[in-house]
Formats: sequence, C-alpha cells, structure tokens
Amino acid sequence: MATKKIDEFPSLPVSKSLDSGKKIISELQRVAPSQIITLYEVDVEDLLIDQIVPYDVTNKSDAIFRFHNNLKLIQQDVIWKGERYSAMPIQVDGYEFTTKGTAPSPKLTIGADENELERFRTFKLACRKLGDLIGAKVTRVKTFAKYLDEENFYLNFGGGTRTVIGDTSLVPKGFEPDPNAEFPREIFYIERKSAENGSNLEFELASFVDFENKNLPNRLIIARSCQFKYRGEGCLYEYSSGYSNAQDADLREKAEEAFGKDSMRRINLPTKAPLVADTQNTLIKDAVPEYNEQMTPEKYNTTKQYTKGDAVFIEKNSIKYYFVCRLNAPSAAADTFAAPPNRRYWLQDSCAKDVKGCQLRWSDSYKDKKGLNTAGSFSMSKATRSAYHALGDGKTHGGCLPFGGFPAVKKLEDS
Repeated sequence: MATKKIDEFPSLPVSKSLDSGKKIISELQRVAPSQIITLYEVDVEDLLIDQIVPYDVTNKSDAIFRFHNNLKLIQQDVIWKGERYSAMPIQVDGYEFTTKGTAPSPKLTIGADENELERFRTFKLACRKLGDLIGAKVTRVKTFAKYLDEENFYLNFGGGTRTVIGDTSLVPKGFEPDPNAEFPREIFYIERKSAENGSNLEFELASFVDFENKNLPNRLIIARSCQFKYRGEGCLYEYSSGYSNAQDADLREKAEEAFGKDSMRRINLPTKAPLVADTQNTLIKDAVPEYNEQMTPEKYNTTKQYTKGDAVFIEKNSIKYYFVCRLNAPSAAADTFAAPPNRRYWLQDSCAKDVKGCQLRWSDSYKDKKGLNTAGSFSMSKATRSAYHALGDGKTHGGCLPFGGFPAVKKLEDS
C-alpha cells in the first residue's frame, strides 16, 4: 500500500472531528494524563520534483521522513495513522508562541549514528543531494500515547517483527487507539541548515506567516531570468486548459488581474498548453521524435508501462509537471525508480526562464519559425489592433510576453 503524508488523509466529518477534539481536551484536564507523544514528518518531495531527482513514488521512502523522539517512553518505531515513525534523538527549541506578535522560529536538531540507524543515513544523504533541504516542509504532530494505533500493541517475539495472536492485538488497559485524536498540527519550513557534524544535523525553521522585517513588494530585480513558477501564477501558461466549473470564476479573475485585462477574451490565452522544451530550450519534438504534441498527456500510473513518446504528468500543489517518455519505461511497480522525474526514462517539459523560453510558449510567430504546431486549440488566436489595441504581432497579452524578469535593467546597467 502506498504511503500517505500526514496532510493527505481524507477530511473527517465535523461530528467525528469534534469527538476526537473533545478526547484531547478531556485527557488534558485529567490529574494524571497519558504521556504526550511528539511525531515529526519531513516532506522533501517537492524538492525532488523541482530538482528532477528520481525517487520511490510508491513508498516515498526517500521523499517522506518520519521520526519521533519519545525515547524515554519507547525506543522502537511508533505507528501513527498506519505510518511508521523511526525512533530518533531529536531536540527542538523555540516552538513556543508568545504574546509579542512574532512567529516562532524553531531550531530542530537530529542526532544519531548513521552507521547504526539506516533511516538517519538516508536522511543525511537527502540533505546533501537537495541543497540542505531548504524549503522542505516539517510537520509536528502531538497526541497522547493512549491514542496511538492498535498496531503498536502487537506482541513482539524479537527480531523487530510484531506478531498478532488471533485476530486482534492485545491493547493494554486504559489505551483507546484513535488515529484522529491529535493536537493542532504545527507546520514549518526549513530555512537553512545551521550546523552539521558526524552525528548531528541542526536546522532553523520558519513559518509561512513569518513576515517580520519583510518589505513588500518583495520581488528581485533580475534582468534575464523569469521568477514566475512555470505553469503557475504569473506564468499562466496552463490556466485556460485548467478550467473547471468549480474553479472557473476564481481562475478567470486571477488571470485577468495578472494580465491587466478585464476579460478572458482580451487576454487571449491558449486553450491548451502543450509540452514544448526543456531547460536548455531543446525542443521536445526534436529530442523525442515519437512525441505527438496533439496527444493529451495522462496522469502518471505507477502500474503502467510506457513507450517512447508517451506524455504524462504528476501534480503537486495544484501545478502539473509534464514528462515525455524518452526510453521505454517499466512500471513503477516493477522498478520504483523508473517513475518521473527519472531522467533516464523521462524528459521534463521545463522553461529555461529566459525570453526565448517565453517566446516558445507565447509567441505564434516565434513558434512558426521553430516549426511548432500553432494550429487550432494549441494556438492563441490572432487578435486585431482595432479590436484589442494589440501591440507587436497582435497576439496574446497585447503582443507582449508575460516574462517575469526585468530586461530594461540591463539597459540601465549599460548606460
């Protein structure tokens, strides 16, 4: 069974959520409450995708790291919501909220002997591969020991294997397994690695609402590099093709505001946003001749084998990442590392973040020069000057490219 992140479990009905919340409050008010268990989940999957690093998409053993530091209570792994949290010496400081109005900036220190704990060794390897894990999501979950999963109470006859007698485990008296009874989750992001030695890693964390000493607007003035997230807000390359009835009004409003127009018709977005090129502006049609840009990419299926030219996508944070199969690929079920973004099997559709990369997506005249298909729904319709007051070649965005850089800065530097 594929692993789940802590935030991927389905939402609870309100009544059930309230019942679990009442359990936490009731236990807190007891004279002798159960021991509080603290669990940590470090999610680096977004970093793996952004940096095109192959990983196990089924079990996510190298994308999701789970630890607990309740070593005085239990020195073996803990099961919570069906997921295993490895016992690990962890020290945290600065999680407390104060009345001063500033968000907490915790420090997280993980210490262990990587020669003895394989999970810690894998975590340190990820830290080296992924730029000190800057941007990784850290979730802290607290619950009471009495609410841990029933599987924690299976009899153990040695060798680390839990054994069930009969059809049920032996739950000690006073324990009431409830995977929904937890304190409010605390979510932070790794801001930097502040220390490392042979047995310790120390990280400084930041909250997504930590705006202290920030100035707005907060964009960097860079001449040659677009700062927009490809196929995300600002870029909007895929906005029109991503409409649904539920999101239509919201997406239209965002797109209109971003392009400075008062209607989608005036923005003139392409109906579809085909796969075009990689980060070097190498055209996908040249790198993988079997690819047909008229085909509709499908969501990646871990049980399916793919052949050269097949197009798939994986979705993270409402943004789709597209890949074209460059070499016949086995299923992820047969080879866990054969899934995107494995570069041996897959070529990713990425933007070079320069003006040429922008032209390959937005300028029909430039795409015509490159031999790209600009027909029908894969093209922006050719607006007229009188109708839309268009500039340049009279196409999308008033003839201007939605480039997220500031080319004019170069002129100032040269003057």
